[in-house]
Amino acid sequence: MSSWSSSSEASVADGALAAFLQSAELATVHLYETGAHLLTTPAAAQTAAVCAAHHRAHAAALATLAGSRAATGPNAALLTNLAPSLQLLSSEDDELGFLYSLEGQLAGTYEWAMSHFSAAPAVQQAATILPVECQHSVELGLLLSKPMADLVGVFQGQDGYLDPHEFPLP
Repeated sequence: MSSWSSSSEASVADGALAAFLQSAELATVHLYETGAHLLTTPAAAQTAAVCAAHHRAHAAALATLAGSRAATGPNAALLTNLAPSLQLLSSEDDELGFLYSLEGQLAGTYEWAMSHFSAAPAVQQAATILPVECQHSVELGLLLSKPMADLVGVFQGQDGYLDPHEFPLP
């Protein structure tokens, strides 16, 4: 196999993974918007609005990286999987707890993606987004009064990552 073929195949794989991440970011924006009515304090509403804006920006950057493979909308399989949990949310703390967990999963997903991307631009994009997802988790955790030991782990790790095989794009 020529190096051009290997590079081309890596580009296709990176594009597909970028499209998956983009669809997860779009789903996250949808989830922030869907639960916004439960956020009654200014601090929670403002934090959620900023996080949602970051996710929109991440989705746009990943769409560029995905190129022709870019997702056309939120990851439907992920939204379907999370729908039963959404039915249980009835308070600000419920919504913040849900978003806190989701942000942790996204951080784990980017940690996982960094080891699966092959080209430097894709790894760099994941490495740029990963700490922002961690920041979101910390900010939401602070609103939930979580202890510092729960907010800042020694290692991010891949626990709870969103597996593209479990949430395939159409």
